Amino acid sequence: MLPIEDLDQLEEEIEENIFEFEAVLSDQYTVDQLEIEGVKSPNGILCREDDILISDGANDTLVVTDFDGNVIRKLGKTGNGPLEFVQPGDIVNYKDRIYILDEKNHRVQILDEELNYIDEVETRVSDPNDPQFIFQNMAVNETGIFVNGFSYFNSRIYLYMQKEKAPVMIGKNFFGPLYEYQEEIYAINTGNKAYDRKEDSMHYVSGGDNFIFRVDTEKKDLELKHELMAATDATGFIMDQKHIVAVSASQGSVFSFSEDGNYEYTIAYIEDLQKEKSLDISVDPNGNYYVTASENGKVFRVSMKK
Repeated sequence: MLPIEDLDQLEEEIEENIFEFEAVLSDQYTVDQLEIEGVKSPNGILCREDDILISDGANDTLVVTDFDGNVIRKLGKTGNGPLEFVQPGDIVNYKDRIYILDEKNHRVQILDEELNYIDEVETRVSDPNDPQFIFQNMAVNETGIFVNGFSYFNSRIYLYMQKEKAPVMIGKNFFGPLYEYQEEIYAINTGNKAYDRKEDSMHYVSGGDNFIFRVDTEKKDLELKHELMAATDATGFIMDQKHIVAVSASQGSVFSFSEDGNYEYTIAYIEDLQKEKSLDISVDPNGNYYVTASENGKVFRVSMKK
């Protein structure tokens, strides 16, 4: 469970964080923008062995491209049937299945590796206090499908398990990206929930403390693993044995952290990213990072210099 911060105190801490951070921009990477024909709002992205899957949140399609952004094929259309979408978002793979967060249809569609429809899981949360609530982040492991979304009333992780109608609710006051690594689900908070005493109102604020958590399904809470650099405000991340790579819209940057959460360097600074509310990131088999900027309609590739 994350605390609700006092807004005045949090803003003072943010002011201090701004002056404490010293960016180390790597000179080992290049950034290029991929021109992807007909893609208006690239949302989720998943690099596979031979191609890339991109969800187009504006056109309600799933687009398959090569690693240079050339379109191989497009699937789907607007609707609520199999392989039909209303604002598709996160894409993840687990074992031999592809999971697509069909945001405004309030479900997760499950496809095979050839992108044939297999099944779906309903993820609708009915809350009169937050009728527009949708899930925006997803990860999958053997236990089930983990999702969360931006909300002042439903700020937690929901776990949908096979044969269970009601989701398990995990943590509190949390919003941020999720990632599966070695069957564990990890989470990074995107901003901090804060209370404004003067206005008697709740806010999510960027620039505060950030952490990486392990999602503990037994305790139904978030286990703190490491403190990250303040103001990371990740909207997407990936991890392996040695590194955590996170993308931040508020910072317009792709950051590299050690496995224990220490800031190493900034892989890339991309000015256009700061105009975004959310970004997604994936890595191809050659170690190139791909970042989606849905509001700008762009996909960026960050590559190691040869």
